[in-house]
Amino acid sequence: MIGMDADSVYFIVDGRTLTSKRFKQEPVGCARDGGGQLMDVVLSETGERIRVFDSIGPYGAPKVAREFWVEQWGAPFMDEGHYYTAERIRSLLVASVETGNSIYWA
Repeated sequence: MIGMDADSVYFIVDGRTLTSKRFKQEPVGCARDGGGQLMDVVLSETGERIRVFDSIGPYGAPKVAREFWVEQWGAPFMDEGHYYTAERIRSLLVASVETGNSIYWA
């Protein structure tokens, strides 16, 4: 099983939980008929190898070797206390309700 915490990825293997902020995947053998591809995941912190049943990454992405790392970033509006895009949309919605005019999204 693979999951993600706020600042790392975790793998549960044989009842053990292994965490990593940086790891790479390497294809093992040939792709299967259904399109899946066995991968070895190598944890950069320990060098430990974990076998997973398919590649990690975006759906439909090529099943190739690639490296991943986790960085925790806060959204800029969280520090500023305002999310200006949402505030503009809210103003538009309020104006629509107050005037009775519909909003048409094109």
